[in-house]
Amino acid sequence: MNRYLVRAAAALSFFSVFLTLVPPVQAQVPVLEWTEVDVPGDNDFTVVSPSEVTGIAAGRNGLVYAIDGEYGLVYRSLEYGLDWEDITKYLESAGATLPATFIAVAPDNEGIVAVVTDGGTALYVSLDGGHEWEDVHLPALSGDVTALAMSSLYVYGDREYRDIAVGTASWGDGLSDGQVLLLQGGCTWAGWRDQEIRVDPLLVGADVSALSFSSSYTRDHTLVVVASTGSDVDAAWANRTWLVL
Repeated sequence: MNRYLVRAAAALSFFSVFLTLVPPVQAQVPVLEWTEVDVPGDNDFTVVSPSEVTGIAAGRNGLVYAIDGEYGLVYRSLEYGLDWEDITKYLESAGATLPATFIAVAPDNEGIVAVVTDGGTALYVSLDGGHEWEDVHLPALSGDVTALAMSSLYVYGDREYRDIAVGTASWGDGLSDGQVLLLQGGCTWAGWRDQEIRVDPLLVGADVSALSFSSSYTRDHTLVVVASTGSDVDAAWANRTWLVL
């Protein structure tokens, strides 16, 4: 045999033995870890007392809104929650009946905020950070308000718009009769439009537990909805929770 072939065969044999001696490498499974962080406040970490926060919406530049459902108050912080201003009186002067139940802030403008009031039958919007409020006339709903979201500003044609979405549900009745309603705002707020959400293609309605505008809503106009069906739809769709786009 050619001596070069002998050397090559020997080298390959050594290499194969070497490979068998190397232990297999396994990827490390990531472990979820928690880190303790400081909370604002010097008096036993209490910023506002008494208070029971039942809703919160964080905007840009350190502006945070909070609902105190127990005491019927609405707060605003300009410093990431270090200090709070009670803005309840501004809502009440606009005609709202508190407590508020849901609150949402525009992702691209911290001064635009919406709250659900009057036992879930009214929605007020502020364009100046919570001082002036406008009732945008929430229509009669099937069920209770369970979700609220606001979009970023987008352009359609030669005009700028912003949308507000409200989701509803009637939990425990076995029916799929929740709604998703959309309000488009430009120079003025237009009328509410029922989006006729469908899980079962043959039935309009599903109980909404959460909704959110896509982070690229200005381009794709997608609203993501988590909704559940009851026993009143086809068996293939019944009694499940769905992600609806």
